[in-house]
Amino acid sequence: MTIVRVDGAACDVADFAGIPSRKRRPATCLGCGDAVIMKLGNQLQHHAAHVAVIACVYSEAEGALHLRVKFAIAEALKSMAQAGCTLVIRWYCAERLAASCKRHGGIPVTPTFAEGWDEVEVEYTVGTRRPDIVLKRDGKPIAAIEVFATHAVDDEKRADLAALGLPWCEVSTAGYDAAPWDPSRPLEVVSGSFDGICDACEREAQLREARRELKARLDKARCDLEDAKAQWEDAKREREALKAQLQQAREQARRELEAKAQKAVLEREAQREKIYREREAEREQAERKFKGQREAHNVPISEGLRKQRELEAKHEREQREREAEEDEAERERYLRRTKIEPKARREHAQRENWRLSRLSRRDLELARQAVHLRCHDKKGGSDRDP
Repeated sequence: MTIVRVDGAACDVADFAGIPSRKRRPATCLGCGDAVIMKLGNQLQHHAAHVAVIACVYSEAEGALHLRVKFAIAEALKSMAQAGCTLVIRWYCAERLAASCKRHGGIPVTPTFAEGWDEVEVEYTVGTRRPDIVLKRDGKPIAAIEVFATHAVDDEKRADLAALGLPWCEVSTAGYDAAPWDPSRPLEVVSGSFDGICDACEREAQLREARRELKARLDKARCDLEDAKAQWEDAKREREALKAQLQQAREQARRELEAKAQKAVLEREAQREKIYREREAEREQAERKFKGQREAHNVPISEGLRKQRELEAKHEREQREREAEEDEAERERYLRRTKIEPKARREHAQRENWRLSRLSRRDLELARQAVHLRCHDKKGGSDRDP
């Protein structure tokens, strides 16, 4: 051991290295109270040993700093032991090194750790564990304190202490010599059964979780947007394809309609030409027959027959005019449907005018014949019919 009790105070044996052995004050063990001998030679580290070989926990190898801090805290707690005593600890957030806790100044938490203890034990066995300091009330442990010098409380010891249901805390020896603990101030601890984070860090953690959820939702929304955009592009391409197909179908239908209309016009013109030729042939045949009969009988045409022929000729002209108007209207409709170019329209109009001019020449010939027959009647014809 390196710490002994001299005149009721805990002292380091190294402090007596320069004092002769006969002038040193008697020293006792801090644990068992038996007499000890200081061994301050030059070959081994300065230490103290029991005069008699006994089982004492302070005989085990232990760091001087660890032992000194442990007994200093134990002595201070013993001086506080009374009915209304209270131990307040000063605990920093577990995230005190994080940016969120630094931003809030690393505000410590000062909860009440233990109250009303009447006894303090060092290296007291509780269950399967032996904490450095145990606070007792009415002979029962109410709290435990571990002193951390080189080895912190491991997970196994944490689990054992938690299973015992014993509140515990851990005190670091770092900087203790420079600023020893004063019982009037909270005890600085580094960990314990109350490990957690402060309210600011808890809010920061909640914000981080909310940000992660929001980021996940945004990523999902972005993926959905990309999918929707791809679907829209596919739909747009399909629409363009359908539009092209519809345009092709319209063009094909227009060409078929133009072909059908042109074919119908040509068939109608051919049919009208055929009917006209048949009528012309019938008229010529009738005229030849009438001329032959007239020449055979030499009978003049009567006034009633002449008027009847003139009326028939008038009706025929009116019929041809109506047919010509219908042909013109049909031609205009055809041109509007087929959108014939101006040059093709002029050529079509020339062909129609030439056909109408032929009809006009025939009408003129028939009119001449009618006039000739009327003049012949006036000169010496008879009123009776042939």
